Amino acid sequence: MRALIWKDYRLNRTLLILGFATLAAVYLLGAIAEISYVYPAVPESRACADAFVSYGVISLHILPYVVAVFGGNAIACERADRSAHFLAYLPPTRRQIVASKLIVAIGSVAALWIGPLLSVYVIGPRWDPGAASFLPGASVGVAAACCVLTFGVGWLGSACLERATIPVLVALASPIMLSFGLLAVAFLTGISRFEMTEWAGTVGLWAGLCAFSAGTWCYLGRVEP
Repeated sequence: MRALIWKDYRLNRTLLILGFATLAAVYLLGAIAEISYVYPAVPESRACADAFVSYGVISLHILPYVVAVFGGNAIACERADRSAHFLAYLPPTRRQIVASKLIVAIGSVAALWIGPLLSVYVIGPRWDPGAASFLPGASVGVAAACCVLTFGVGWLGSACLERATIPVLVALASPIMLSFGLLAVAFLTGISRFEMTEWAGTVGLWAGLCAFSAGTWCYLGRVEP
């Protein structure tokens, strides 16, 4: 099992580095924007604290698109280089392979979440207790649900298709598709758009879990070679 986890880590290592680079770019661009806004003066303490919270929230809402790549790449990448066919003849069972990929994915996503969460809930408030985000109504719960959605959709596509490109693209588009779907339901039923928006997190969470379950079932029943 340890060898499987190490193999999956190596497969996802580049994606993990790119994920950290993406989040670092958010903070770097934010710092440049804050400094340029008051240059040649130095940003005030309150402004710095607000920036940590705000750019942390932005990072959390970018993470679902990073997670989409992990889901879409999870299984199909091994089919593309034919290593999935070789793996099918080795002792590890399909359940062990799924468990290994899931452990690595959850660990990678958790590592990516640590920085933004510290920024929003620890660094910003410690810097200035009155720190607040300039993104009204931004919900960490919705960001987490979107991560489940994009990973689940990507996982389903990766389990069914031979290459990772389409699963990744569909997973990236899934939050937008969910938004348009909820707006369409609101239009057809007469429910307020704002009320429908409150359902986005719950619907995204369940859709992601269903997609992940379907993808796992598909993978466990598929003959690779």
